[in-house]
Amino acid sequence: MSSASRRRFLAALGAAAASPLVLGSRRARAAGFASSGLSAQDARSLLLYVIIDRPEDAEIGWHSSNVGGVQRAARLLDPTLLVRTVTIAELLELDERAIDERHRPLAIIGAGSFTEWFQYGLDPLWKRQLDHWMALIRSMSIPMLAFCGSHQLVGAAFNGWGAVAHMNDQGPPVRISEELALPTPRGLWTWPRVGEEGTFPLLATAAGALDPIVRATSGAPMASLHHKDMVVDATGFTLLYEPDAARPAMTSGGDQATNRCRVQGMRRDDPGRLLYSTQFHPEISAFDESTTNDAGYGALFIASFLAQARAWWADRRGAIGPG
Repeated sequence: MSSASRRRFLAALGAAAASPLVLGSRRARAAGFASSGLSAQDARSLLLYVIIDRPEDAEIGWHSSNVGGVQRAARLLDPTLLVRTVTIAELLELDERAIDERHRPLAIIGAGSFTEWFQYGLDPLWKRQLDHWMALIRSMSIPMLAFCGSHQLVGAAFNGWGAVAHMNDQGPPVRISEELALPTPRGLWTWPRVGEEGTFPLLATAAGALDPIVRATSGAPMASLHHKDMVVDATGFTLLYEPDAARPAMTSGGDQATNRCRVQGMRRDDPGRLLYSTQFHPEISAFDESTTNDAGYGALFIASFLAQARAWWADRRGAIGPG
């Protein structure tokens, strides 16, 4: 990012966030927190990156480039922010307070995933882990930003497995609840299986254009997408981004869906929560199937969210629970 672009970005964040940006030396950061009602010891400098895959479907190392993207984006806001990777297996026995006491995260980042959702009906251990994690998603107050598979899991946590479906150009989307209702759950996607793989144009909705994170970044970005399932029921959320039919996708991948995913970004309608999720991958600027990158949009989106998370904690004096 050029110095001029960085200056514009920081100015936009300053206008969008309710609390000051905290950059530079430890003395400057402590002063920033003090002016926001937070003491220096309340400063949160960790992002918890939560992996939801079954270990037999994806190694933790497969997420290394995504974790690196989150880290680079976080450093736009504060060079001292660090990313720590955990799995839902490690969180199984923890409630929100225990997670907060153990990690003191500024925010939780929900990772994309590789495991197919019908495995929820076949693998009792993974089901137990997901059920616990979805219960935390519904109840916890720690700020959260979820990507791709975790975005879909957010939809399922609040609206059930009928809220997530396989993309389909040959008929209506095939809901995951249909797979789980079978005597032996299995994938019901059509062949060839279609999805969105590459860099795709998005457009802010009317409600999205009013959102502080959208305002601080772009209302018409190019964003990296790599998925074949999608959220089809966003009840209880504000839709922030949807496909932009006026611009072409940039991709060399085959089997691209004609019926594009509509719910590309959403925000939970709860004044006590800071919960955003995106079908796109703001932590990755381009996939192998892409023929362009996102021009820095994704990193700005993440950093803008983290600025909002700092403002959220300042309002609550660094403590979890109601403000």
